[in-house]
Amino acid sequence: MAFFIALLLWCASAFAGEDRPADVLTYPLGPGDEVHLEIVGQPDMSGDIRIGASGLLPLPLAGGVHVAGMTLDGARQVITDHLSAGYLKSPQVLLDVKTFSSKLVDVSGGVTNPGRYAIQSGSTSVSRMVLQAGGLLDASAPRCEIWRDVDGRREVLQVDLERINKGDQQADVVLRAGDHLYIPQVEQIFVDGQVQKPGA
Repeated sequence: MAFFIALLLWCASAFAGEDRPADVLTYPLGPGDEVHLEIVGQPDMSGDIRIGASGLLPLPLAGGVHVAGMTLDGARQVITDHLSAGYLKSPQVLLDVKTFSSKLVDVSGGVTNPGRYAIQSGSTSVSRMVLQAGGLLDASAPRCEIWRDVDGRREVLQVDLERINKGDQQADVVLRAGDHLYIPQVEQIFVDGQVQKPGA
């Protein structure tokens, strides 16, 4: 449990203010992601824009460009080139990711808030995803499972939460888009009768 608490504090400090995880710069944009676009001196061409299902980013008053699979720097350059080709002279383009929606993971079982969560950066691990889902209902949960489709077949990866809790980073598997993270409920046995500590 100490490891999860430490990780929670780290995440809180990492996302405070304008601090961003370094791997956001290498995050590949995808359909559903929302970006904040600012064209310096052009408020009518700036704003929050969502990437379409085809990977196209619609630019206000300037058509659209394909940015799916690109990093922020790559997308910024494509937008700059597009605007320079016939819309603006020497445009200054600022681009940032506002919401990550293209890479989702389903989380179910023994967490506070089961649901579907976006991978927040290029490499979200099991422990960070558990924190996104509100933490474990039972800190003593020994393991969890990753259900992953590989070439049309489901693979089940066993993850040792006890090793993660002890700080073993190699056990903290990195999740992929489309994964299902399942934390089995801890089974309890109720003991009653002539014992010193009856209960679960």
